Amino acid sequence: MDDIFDYLLSQGCKPYIELGFMPEAIKSDNQTIFFYKGHISPPSSMTKWTELIQAFMEHIIGRYGKDEVLTWFFEVWNEPDLKDFWSGTIEQYLEMYEATAKTIKAFDQGFKVGGPAASSAVFWDYNILTDFLSFCSTKRIPLDFLSVHCYPISFRVTPASTDKQRIYHDINDLTRNFSWIHTQLSGTSFTDVPIHITEWNSSPFANDYIHDTAFMATFILHNVIVNLDQVEQLVFWEISDLMDEDYVPFNEFGGKYGLMNRSGLKKPSFFAFLVLSKLSEEILGYGTDYIVTKSKDGYQILCFNHCHYTEEFASGREITLSYYDRYAIFEQKPKKQFQFTILEQGDSSYEIVKYQFDRENGSIYDFWLKNGAPEYLTASQLNFFKENNHLRQSMEYRSCRDYLILNAEVEPFGFILFEIKRL
Repeated sequence: MDDIFDYLLSQGCKPYIELGFMPEAIKSDNQTIFFYKGHISPPSSMTKWTELIQAFMEHIIGRYGKDEVLTWFFEVWNEPDLKDFWSGTIEQYLEMYEATAKTIKAFDQGFKVGGPAASSAVFWDYNILTDFLSFCSTKRIPLDFLSVHCYPISFRVTPASTDKQRIYHDINDLTRNFSWIHTQLSGTSFTDVPIHITEWNSSPFANDYIHDTAFMATFILHNVIVNLDQVEQLVFWEISDLMDEDYVPFNEFGGKYGLMNRSGLKKPSFFAFLVLSKLSEEILGYGTDYIVTKSKDGYQILCFNHCHYTEEFASGREITLSYYDRYAIFEQKPKKQFQFTILEQGDSSYEIVKYQFDRENGSIYDFWLKNGAPEYLTASQLNFFKENNHLRQSMEYRSCRDYLILNAEVEPFGFILFEIKRL
């Protein structure tokens, strides 16, 4: 544990700690999840659980200092509204949340504790937030952030089958979810509590071929940009296709969640967050397909051309989605034209760096298809793909008087970022 925290801090990261699963020594039943057998039961003794939390807090405060730990977040459990992750009752979870929050707050009221890490089922099935917020409000239990998981998908059981049919939601699903969460908070004593989306992706499935496609880049850009003022934290699930909830992927592009695949190849989702990291804090304007920011010495302009699911696929009808054919499920759109004008006074000179992503530039799955789609990469093949695993980049110098005009032609599933530096 210390090694993990030491590494995160050395990389400039802040730990966001999920308190779970239950240690075997204090489990109250034998129900588990995942191949490593994570215990999903309530504690057999709440006293022993709080003693564990207390010892943990004493350890990290002693090792890292209280001022540092005050910047961390503590989330109590994971998706207690799903039986796969919590074998107890909701009442038992609420009891454990109360005991945990009070134990942590006893060290300092400034420590950040929250929950309930509700599953995305809250938007279409059982709503745990009603019980959770009512409980915390009535008993005055500390709540520093409300955590929810968001995946734009639901399920439907057809009359002809008992199997659950996947229903993929439209591009505005996350925005509607935020509106719904704010409605749940209104009228409670937590109206202004920060919202943390601690799991988010295009789907919760670890074998969803969509996760490897160029679709993911513009899906991320749209949702992050249009919801800038709706949420304090939006956490993408997950960093790598190598994760402890599942076995090592058998192939390079099996549809796992990550920003990188099993061999460290950067997927389209990685490049979406890369260009977002190049934006500045001062926002001059944004819309459903662009954002313009300003830094001390220049500007950043990001524009994109998102293609969402077809209505047929989204509604659950069977359309080809296979290992080698993943784009028939998306809308067919033309290239999108953009023009941006930057107003200045007098003569100006600029260095302009252009980053381009689309199916032909930066999408490693598409590049893999184009180069024979080898199922198992040799060392030389992997090196070849790594060498070509990047955005298309160009640079130019422009001089102008009073204004600078930039034009962009963006391919479907693509984006262009201009980094404009005043010379």
